Amino acid sequence: MRFDLTPEQELVVATVREFVETELYPYEDEVERLDEVPADLAARIRGKALAA
Repeated sequence: MRFDLTPEQELVVATVREFVETELYPYEDEVERLDEVPADLAARIRGKALAA
């Protein structure tokens, strides 16, 4: 599903995508090892962020 976003909304999407890529991806394996969240959560977050 695709929505038409305003420039401000596009900026939010870009900011979240950058945060996920720089702050969450590097720790994805560590989080899965610690079992603090379900093992597939990081993959689902990544998939949704990249799909936008």
